[in-house]
Amino acid sequence: MGIDLHPLSVSDPEAKLWLRALIWPENTQRAERLQQALHLIEQDPPSIIAGDALALLPSVLATVPQETTLCIFHSFTVNQFSQEARERLIMLLGEWAAKRPLFRVSLEGFEGEYPLLELTTWRNDAAAKQTLAMCDSHAQWLQWEETHL
Repeated sequence: MGIDLHPLSVSDPEAKLWLRALIWPENTQRAERLQQALHLIEQDPPSIIAGDALALLPSVLATVPQETTLCIFHSFTVNQFSQEARERLIMLLGEWAAKRPLFRVSLEGFEGEYPLLELTTWRNDAAAKQTLAMCDSHAQWLQWEETHL
């Protein structure tokens, strides 16, 4: 399940052109990956809800069956949130983690030289964050932390 303020429809040729226009001309490998991703999405479209993630996330999480593990993933998204919205997200995830196990996989570039792929796990109302890898912000490379090789 995905949440996006303004999701694009991959069945819309204009949307596909817009996505392609966002890739620098010399990045032919990224353009190829985009085409492959678009093809996969056309074959099996994901369920995406249009709207504000902080407003919609509680109702989306409530629909996840109890026997299913909750895993929140975001990539270069939360960096666009205000500090207040980031704090609300952390509170919201903490509230849900008090009810059932919850994992957060994030790829963001807030601090340091490179963006970090991180895993946050909640157990007994305590959050533990670990860095899994660092990467290039344009998906050119990813370097796993030695402890995760």
